[in-house]
Amino acid sequence: MRNSNTLEFLEQWEIIHNPNFNRAGSGTVRLKATSNSFSISPSKWIHETKAIGIITKKGRFGGGTFVHRDIALNFCYWLSPAFQVSAGSTSPTGTLHFKSFLSKHFKN
Repeated sequence: MRNSNTLEFLEQWEIIHNPNFNRAGSGTVRLKATSNSFSISPSKWIHETKAIGIITKKGRFGGGTFVHRDIALNFCYWLSPAFQVSAGSTSPTGTLHFKSFLSKHFKN
């Protein structure tokens, strides 16, 4: 994770959802993020801030980095402006168009 906007988003999410979030640790990380060569791993972010929105699991099978759905959705918005527009769109009945967007753009 390199982008200071990403870190700011994660920090704000944690402040809202995590009563044990280490704001001082987050501030230290964000100060370091002003450097062009800065990069922090998800596991280091978790360790330094006591974050709960990101989980890392070690292992060949079942290992990886997992995030809360709010955080995942934010990254989807960043990756695909079309998804963001579609996600914000509603049909005349008020239902979201997620299913139709996904079926058009992510075929099996």
